[in-house]
Amino acid sequence: MSLDQRVADATALLYHAVETGRQVDAGIRDPIIKMRPVLQGGGQPAPADETAFLDAYARLAALVAPVTATTLRVTAVPENTRTGWARIVPTFSGAQVHAILFGLIALIFLVAVGASELTQSFVAAMMAMQTEKATVEKEATTAQAELDAVKKQLKTHDASTGPRERSFLIVAEGLSRRQDELSAKVRDLVATRTSLEERIEGSYKTLEKRITFLDWDELKNVIVPFQTILRTFFLPLFYGALGTLTYILRSIYAQMGDRSFDGRRTGEFFVRIFLGMLSGITVQWLLVNQPSAFPGAVTPSILAFLSGYSVEILFVAVDRLLETLKAPSAGGAKPAVQKPQTSTGG
Repeated sequence: MSLDQRVADATALLYHAVETGRQVDAGIRDPIIKMRPVLQGGGQPAPADETAFLDAYARLAALVAPVTATTLRVTAVPENTRTGWARIVPTFSGAQVHAILFGLIALIFLVAVGASELTQSFVAAMMAMQTEKATVEKEATTAQAELDAVKKQLKTHDASTGPRERSFLIVAEGLSRRQDELSAKVRDLVATRTSLEERIEGSYKTLEKRITFLDWDELKNVIVPFQTILRTFFLPLFYGALGTLTYILRSIYAQMGDRSFDGRRTGEFFVRIFLGMLSGITVQWLLVNQPSAFPGAVTPSILAFLSGYSVEILFVAVDRLLETLKAPSAGGAKPAVQKPQTSTGG
């Protein structure tokens, strides 16, 4: 960077300090102001003047930190020089462009979370219907077996050639009534099972229309592992990324306000997104099965979001696990056995 550019940057920082109400003493202000006309006139500053300028620039940078000339340029909204209808289109600063970029990425993950939660709820409802169907089938089988037994008893009873006394008629009437009750129950159970089968088949067809890249005919046999992967892998990953993006957008918003945003940190933000995704998944493995780790109101989804927002939760979980593993080894160490002292008589 040339000396001209450094003088321009120092001047921008000086005016920013004045505009924000900072007290800038003459030892900082004068060497910077003195350097400007020398360079604008095309002359070369004296070594003493350049030294005084660099000293003043260093003190000014410390005074206004974390604001720098670079952050002032990135957060400054360029003047709209368009003409006509083109002036309607707003201009954005570099910081605003970054905020829009990460906001769009956050919306993508938000849509992914919504789609995953919807699929998770749909699959859970299908599994509940399948469980209910199995229960209905079991009840229908039991009721049909009881109905067959009653029919057999009634048939044997009717085939009897003995005298038909009053008790005989009462038993026959009871068996007939029980047969009617069981027949109605079997019909109701079969109708319920048929309705559940139609609803389950319709649910699979709906999922197949919404998620076309999966073969649901094959997935029917592995619906439980599919739900497990969706709940324990994809959802924590999406929630972790969403938590990280919330942190990033909050940071950009705060840095835009105090004009300390540096566009060169964009790479760090992307690394933090990956770290938040990893944290969202890993914290599930480390803490979800520990009931005393967090209050009951903190669900696995909330935990994944928080671990993405503050990746330090992952480090705390790892440290806690390491302490847990160290405790048995430390407690299992056998104390040294002291040998009895032998007294020597005098």
